[in-house]
Amino acid sequence: SNLQKPQGQQLADALKDNKTIELLDIQSNCLDADKIKLIAEALTINLDSAIYDIKLENQHQLPTFGRATEEAIAKMVVENKKIVKLSCTIKDPHWQGVANKAVMANNDAARRARKAAAGIEDKPVVLEVKAVKRNL
Repeated sequence: SNLQKPQGQQLADALKDNKTIELLDIQSNCLDADKIKLIAEALTINLDSAIYDIKLENQHQLPTFGRATEEAIAKMVVENKKIVKLSCTIKDPHWQGVANKAVMANNDAARRARKAAAGIEDKPVVLEVKAVKRNL
């Protein structure tokens, strides 16, 4: 789509209030880390956003987002519970772990909501401990 840095600012401003977009695919554009961070911050504060899938990969001339932007992305996924798919490479192990756990938790919450809407009882999973046998 060839988004440039000025359009990244405009997109972030629009996402602060948008409630209809469900998929945000801005892969392979020319956005810098600051604009990606602004987009993440906009979706962190807009909890009424309908976005569930975000694709941020492969920004031209941007090999890594940097720690501050990765932190903003992770916080976005933690705060915005509707986000169940995130496509971006987070290099920092801490923020990668935070983002991955949040995506898993958001997916679990969405699954539970779908089951509840369908009238299916969601029984908790019980861990069964079994002795391990060795076969010789």
